[in-house]
Order: sequence, then C-alpha cells, then structure tokens
Amino acid sequence: MKHKMEDLADRDLELVLVATKLKHATAVEELFDKEGLEYGLEVDQFRGGLLGLSNRTGVFFYALAGQADFCRSLLKQNGYKPVPAPK
Repeated sequence: MKHKMEDLADRDLELVLVATKLKHATAVEELFDKEGLEYGLEVDQFRGGLLGLSNRTGVFFYALAGQADFCRSLLKQNGYKPVPAPK
C-alpha cells in the first residue's frame, strides 16, 4: 500500500529503487500493491548518465526496512535493478 512520505516519517525506511521511466514506476507500484507491501515514493532529481553526468528526474521507492530485502528480491525477479542494501 502506497503511503505519503510524511506519513512514514517515523518509520525505518530503505531506498529500494530509483525508477527513471514513468512506465517502470507505474509497473513497480502495481507490483508492490499486488504483494500488499507498504512503501512510499517521491519524485526527486539525481545525477546520472552514461556519457556524462547530468541532472535527471526519477521516482524513488522506499520500503519499510523489514520488507526491503523482499522488495529487492521481487524487483530482481521482475527485471529491475534495485538499490543495494545499506552496509
């Protein structure tokens, strides 16, 4: 279930994905909702690029810390490259 980020402010969250395409963000929302996961997302800018760094916009997906590993596994199974777990 998607939550507003401010509603999750007191929860322990982990960044699990930065979706750089709207169609991927929409598909991941559907995937997480289908699985009954609690998550938040926000649109933000990041620096990236293959031939040179530039500012880009992406959808940042945050999962509850207790569900983050499952989310990463689910993302991999569905062809996405999740953000690695913090060390």
